[in-house]
Amino acid sequence: MKLVELKQAQKTAISNLKKRRFAELQFYTFKKDRSVIVKLTENAAQLIESGYYNETIDLDDSNAKRTLKTAFGREFPRSHKVYFSSVKAK
Repeated sequence: MKLVELKQAQKTAISNLKKRRFAELQFYTFKKDRSVIVKLTENAAQLIESGYYNETIDLDDSNAKRTLKTAFGREFPRSHKVYFSSVKAK
């Protein structure tokens, strides 16, 4: 895991939805008590929030960008940097 800027993490997550370079992206706070995980399959994308809200959301092309930004805002309200981990697509 590496520490990256929050805005860079958001851009990585949004661009991955388009290019599908990674199968899974994980973003954690410094204490690793809150997280946002984006899982991609061939036809679907799923957003898993844990921390303030514990929910799983199915993403589609029309609401993906807004939903991601909202999730990042809820889970990382005062964070400027987050831990980032990824799993390559096969």
